[in-house]
Amino acid sequence: MQASDPQLQPGIERRRGAPRTTGRFARAHWVVYAFLATCLVGYVVSEITRRSGQSAPLLDGWGVATFEAVASLMCIGRAFVGRRGRAIPLVLGTGLLLWSTGDFVLTTETAGGANPPSPSLADVFYLAFYPFMYVGVMLL
Repeated sequence: MQASDPQLQPGIERRRGAPRTTGRFARAHWVVYAFLATCLVGYVVSEITRRSGQSAPLLDGWGVATFEAVASLMCIGRAFVGRRGRAIPLVLGTGLLLWSTGDFVLTTETAGGANPPSPSLADVFYLAFYPFMYVGVMLL
């Protein structure tokens, strides 16, 4: 145990059911958050500085889908850290992962400027997102 562990400090109690995180895990978690924040700021700057109608498929397609997938996996990962309240991050994270899978599929379908069929395989993932998010919000 580390010196910063609440169990070692008198007068400080850890909340019951609160996740136990090791120093390495907590640091990695914050590194991923910092990376996502940096990516988000970079994307917003890119959107502001681009000319109207200009797109960057690597950034707008693969970059956005990867960002969403990492965020959804972090949400799902939260379900495996704590004892209580696992269902909410698991259900919400699964919904987010379905949406990001839809973005990956759509990016693949539109590679090289192709038009995706209507309805497309990506639509299946986008539609599967809604029941999971509904259940997740109802669990809150």
